[in-house]
Amino acid sequence: MDSQSKDTRFDHLVLADGQEAVAAGRLVRVQQEGLGLVWWHQESWPVDLLLPASAPVVVLFPRGPGREEELIDRIGHRVLVTGVWSDGKLYVDTVTDIIPAASPLRLPVQSQDAPMHPVDEATRAVESPLFEAGVVLWRFRRVAPDGVEEVVVSATDVTAARRALLPVYGGRLRVYQSPWTADDLARLDAVIAAVEPTRRHAGGAGVSPEGIVYRRLLLTYLDQQLATTLSAFPEGMLKLEVQAQPRR
Repeated sequence: MDSQSKDTRFDHLVLADGQEAVAAGRLVRVQQEGLGLVWWHQESWPVDLLLPASAPVVVLFPRGPGREEELIDRIGHRVLVTGVWSDGKLYVDTVTDIIPAASPLRLPVQSQDAPMHPVDEATRAVESPLFEAGVVLWRFRRVAPDGVEEVVVSATDVTAARRALLPVYGGRLRVYQSPWTADDLARLDAVIAAVEPTRRHAGGAGVSPEGIVYRRLLLTYLDQQLATTLSAFPEGMLKLEVQAQPRR
């Protein structure tokens, strides 16, 4: 995959210096930085909690008279802020209390491992070589609308996966062709791992009902260089969410 791809599907999320920006989250105190926004937390946030400067937050700086007091009064609250983006920080013009449903930014879905079918030693002996060879990328259990349990497999080689797993799972087996290989996913994993921890809220993996394995990445903000790099990967391989975005 060419890192110079002309695919710019993430460009609408890119923030450049001097651009009007909007961000939502929980307003918190941050060491050395003053104030910042963490991503949504359902639980109450202690107003006296001080996050380390290394925490992934959207760093906030007040602009204009009275703005700092407005921000301080809302520590621990879920807020929407607008302002101007500069040097990786949001210089705040307005701050408003909101509830999650009112945010223009979609709340991140909690990542959960797909439920796995119990594996005995005999099954593990069959499956492990398939995972190690990159033939199988993911396997999970689901219940079909008719109440029948199915074992869903994402495979780079459907024929090989079915041949090996059909004797194990029988008619419950559903094998789907993956659009990408284990090496493709490993390259994306390396890019995600290289993102600075102060910008990366979370990462993870998931699989669609059709057996398409993907990665998730939640960022505080996105710059053009990273957007170009991520856009080089096929659409559908990455689900990207960004906290601070251009104001529209």
